[in-house]
Amino acid sequence: MVLGVLFFGLLVWVGITRLDPDFGWHIKTGEYTAVSGVDRTDRFTYTLADFAWVDHEWALNIGMYKMWQKWGMPGEAVAFAVVGILALGVMVWAGGKKWMMMSAMLTMAIWLPRAGVRPQILDWLFLGLIIWGKKKWWWPILFLIWVNMHGGFAIGIGVGLVLVVFGRKVKDWLAWGLSVGTTFINPYGWRIWEEVWRQATDGNLRWSIAEWQPFYARVELGFLMMLVMVWVLVWRYKKVVVKWQMAVLAGLTVAGLTSMRHIALFAVMAGPMIGQGFLRLEKEVVKDKLSEGRMKIFGRIFAGLAILVLIMEVLIQILSGFSYPKEAVSWLRQEELQGQVFSKYDWGGYLIWQYPEKKVFVDGRTPSWRTKDKWIFKEYLKAVNDGKWQEVFEKYNVQTVLWSVEKDKDEAEKDFPKRLEKAGWRTVYKDNGAVVMVK
Repeated sequence: MVLGVLFFGLLVWVGITRLDPDFGWHIKTGEYTAVSGVDRTDRFTYTLADFAWVDHEWALNIGMYKMWQKWGMPGEAVAFAVVGILALGVMVWAGGKKWMMMSAMLTMAIWLPRAGVRPQILDWLFLGLIIWGKKKWWWPILFLIWVNMHGGFAIGIGVGLVLVVFGRKVKDWLAWGLSVGTTFINPYGWRIWEEVWRQATDGNLRWSIAEWQPFYARVELGFLMMLVMVWVLVWRYKKVVVKWQMAVLAGLTVAGLTSMRHIALFAVMAGPMIGQGFLRLEKEVVKDKLSEGRMKIFGRIFAGLAILVLIMEVLIQILSGFSYPKEAVSWLRQEELQGQVFSKYDWGGYLIWQYPEKKVFVDGRTPSWRTKDKWIFKEYLKAVNDGKWQEVFEKYNVQTVLWSVEKDKDEAEKDFPKRLEKAGWRTVYKDNGAVVMVK
């Protein structure tokens, strides 16, 4: 109970203090959808204004907008923290409770940098229910909700297929087939799968967007500990670990290794399997009071390491930060600047929300968007990283640049304002976090 309250508090804290870059466009999309219905084409960018985008989070966006109106960020943070705690509760129940404190600590260390007011948190709960739930007859209901809340439903369909293949029961196949059918019950029909396929097959995401990068892009001790522990235990008890668990674990391990975004889903599977593995280990080695005492010491050592890993992650979250151009946007809204505004990818969602008078070049929805003659995220990288900003700016009539003056990790981003200044662009506004430059 005490740990549950602590974990809940951590999730609420992250939700209140860490504004996700995509939060703004979720709120604004939810507002427009609530008033005028689901969008069929993009309304927020000037680069691909006619793009037929699929808002696979449309229902959740409405809910986020309504929550924001009524309870603000604290209400949003509490709601998403509840989802996270429910997901953790499913894991603890599935893992046998006794040895789950360590897994819970490591899971929280993994989840914290991915927590906040973010739709993908629903994936943690829904995937946990698919994997660890005893019954499958209600899967179609779950997927009907999931498909209208977040594109992560596709992973659930894949995991569900593994479960029914190994289960070999006709009624389970029927439940899975009906679940696949319900994924087409959404405002976009089959195109929801087109959007999932577009993102799943976009290799550019793996190297351009931080959370899509492979696991080695950021050292995460919680993930590495959990990865080693679960596979050691699986190997030790491979004769008794059920085959479907091995198959799902293998798939989510690959997903986590190839994309940091999916490490959270790996934890949903690995956490309970570690708990189950320690129960098997205890049964094997505990023969008397002496061996029982040694087992307890062994467990406490690992639990202590897990606590240290979690504390380290909390400190990282406290020390790291991400700011938004609040004052700069207030200044921009008072000016009548000509042409289009070019800004950082990470600020696109915020600008959609707080600076609706101007459309954006790119935002969190758009990295995989492309047509026969346009790929706007590649053009964004072309302008910022490749130094070909003049060509891009001329194409889209960019006359204002809103950029960060903080010490960005990326050298190209940090030097971007300097390159503009050398080309004759003028600074018309500057504060501690942002600069506005005009042609």
